[in-house]
Amino acid sequence: IENHLSRRGELCAEDLQNLRDWTIDIPPELEEKLAPSGEEEMHDIGRRYTARLPGLLDRSNKDSDYTFRFTTASRAEKSCHHFAKGVWGNNEEDTIVYPIPIENDPLIRFYKVCSKWYDEVDNNTASRVEWQKFIDGPEVAATVSAVSKRLGFSIPLSYDQVSLTYTMCRYDKALYYGQLSPWCAAFSNSDLLVLEYIDDLLYYYKDGYGYDINWMQACNPVVDVATYFNSIVLGVTTKPYGIFYFSHSGAMAKLLARWGLYKDSMAPTASNFAFMSGRQWSTSRMQNFGVNMVFVLFRCELNTYKVQLYVNERLTHIPGCATDTCLFSEFAAIVQPIIETCDLDAICENPPDYVY
Repeated sequence: IENHLSRRGELCAEDLQNLRDWTIDIPPELEEKLAPSGEEEMHDIGRRYTARLPGLLDRSNKDSDYTFRFTTASRAEKSCHHFAKGVWGNNEEDTIVYPIPIENDPLIRFYKVCSKWYDEVDNNTASRVEWQKFIDGPEVAATVSAVSKRLGFSIPLSYDQVSLTYTMCRYDKALYYGQLSPWCAAFSNSDLLVLEYIDDLLYYYKDGYGYDINWMQACNPVVDVATYFNSIVLGVTTKPYGIFYFSHSGAMAKLLARWGLYKDSMAPTASNFAFMSGRQWSTSRMQNFGVNMVFVLFRCELNTYKVQLYVNERLTHIPGCATDTCLFSEFAAIVQPIIETCDLDAICENPPDYVY
């Protein structure tokens, strides 16, 4: 604001006034918790799935008809509760007896019990080489310069300062959905594309196809859904009608990669930003708040079964299936090799005395 009073900067009067009026009102106790906007989002997701699948989500005896599971993180538990409220309403949700979460749950937070992933990826600086190269490269330098000029700084801001402004833009917009964040005025569309690519590089190598261990360890959830569907098809069981797991974006990204989704023919690197504008691996679209993945089993004519996958509520093609609505026989053939090789301790090379 002082820069613009000194006739430096390119923000319009309305953007400047929005910045003057802005105050930070995020209570510290919300750190790593589900924000009110997140509660509303989960409620709405539950409500929309009820409308989409009314035959599955209208049972009265929820404790025996449905299974719930969440991690020890408060935000995961609260996400589960607010989703259930969206499905059954506030009063009905109060009757559900939720399970006690498992510390470092190997089914829905498998990376927490994978020593190989910690060694090769999370604690390995090599997994962040492309990310750091891009931050140090010409595209980010141009973005930092453009943002500095737009805000009226004669001495350019640091990358960290621009990154912090970008974080404020995104989180402010997420916390107050539908409202304009004054911090977003600092960026052009081209600036945002560059900053988005930084995150895509980071999570491609941390959670995605950059390292095989990222997606190989995500086999337990695949085995879980396949085993459950198979028991329904074989007539072994008819319940539960729905299984709901609430985890974290890191687990979801690894699981999406385990299914072969959002895979590009070319890996993103620090040097090919210009060629990756149409990439499938886009964290803005696949690792957003409230990201969800839903498998639905249909019983059709002549007692045949089919499977559909929804990612973020959109029908999504399962790689290896002939159509978006996959014959169960196709689905079973796709997952069988994963089932046969799914041994998390072996995949993760966990030592015998590994403490979870």
